[in-house]
Amino acid sequence: MVFDRNHDDALERGEHFVPSILKAPGGDVSTSPRFFGRPDHAFSAAGSRVLSMATNPSSANMLTLTAGGKREKNKGAAPDNRTVYLNGLRVELLEQRSDGPIRLRVSTGDTRINNDVTWCADSIVLPPLRGHGGRSLVMFAGKRLLIDRSLTPTRMALQAEAQGRRYFSPPTRFTISSGASVVFEPGSELRLETGSTLHLMPGSELILDASAKLNVDASSRIIVHGNAKLVANEKTLAKLGKNGRLLRSAD
Repeated sequence: MVFDRNHDDALERGEHFVPSILKAPGGDVSTSPRFFGRPDHAFSAAGSRVLSMATNPSSANMLTLTAGGKREKNKGAAPDNRTVYLNGLRVELLEQRSDGPIRLRVSTGDTRINNDVTWCADSIVLPPLRGHGGRSLVMFAGKRLLIDRSLTPTRMALQAEAQGRRYFSPPTRFTISSGASVVFEPGSELRLETGSTLHLMPGSELILDASAKLNVDASSRIIVHGNAKLVANEKTLAKLGKNGRLLRSAD
């Protein structure tokens, strides 16, 4: 982990910190370094057996940033990648054989999320995937999708201070592409926080069951472009529109 330890609003290699103390659930204290996670985090038969849109890490691509010391070489521009593309891929470890090989199942169209997830990145794009029920993304009943600003540094320079926190990452922009279809099942929730923006592009749709929750904090926005379709509790939409958190664009 990296912290701005000298408070100069920039990160550099010498400011990294490696935590080395872990208090286990049983109360025992371990001094084994956990910088790369615990053994059960690893993609293995004894750990996490699935990589998908709903796991951490996910099946999506990663952000990249070329830097030396504390200077960004491209300042977040190409060839660095600052956009995460969701893909519906699922990689499942089926078997770890005694002589070393593993057996995998790789599939596409795994677009139904059955656990709470938090997504953060400079930009997240949902293409018009055709997965569960022909939808690009389906939130399982009672589960929550939180679009938030990352507390993990993704830039070298301080990006902003908000709500008493210092962020070395920009707010998250989540784009539902033209042709993409998103459904939130009964009791599920879509929440936007800390300056996040959701863009519904022309030809896309976001449909929330009448019992699903749609929460947008005062710093965040939903922008509906052109003929994009947003279906949710009418009172909730009216309140968001009145508060300036739901905007409509002709483009």
